[in-house]
Amino acid sequence: MPPSRRLLLLAAAAASADAFAARVGVAYSPAVLGHRPPGGRYHPECPERVSSIHDHLKGGGMDLDWVEPALDGASEDMRRVREIIDEVHWDEYLKELRMRCERGGGQLDEDTYLGP
Repeated sequence: MPPSRRLLLLAAAAASADAFAARVGVAYSPAVLGHRPPGGRYHPECPERVSSIHDHLKGGGMDLDWVEPALDGASEDMRRVREIIDEVHWDEYLKELRMRCERGGGQLDEDTYLGP
């Protein structure tokens, strides 16, 4: 799932969190701003959109738990992020993504790309 879409989903969850008195965590790293469409073409999932959503959530007065995970593969933060990802995606899909990452990324379908 693209970074800005994750932030949007978390924002939607945060908007309804008051009804359940739940706290919502937002995992964010400025590193996601390096995720750009290949060839410089336009795509709605772009760093500018992530920045806009981030700024809106930060200034929106919602009581969110902000976490900036350490992004090195051996960190406890990344272990937990991988556990969460494993809970919501099929094993075969994740294997395919890992394989494509090892090959340098690329187009997953007409609208979705995998890259830094």
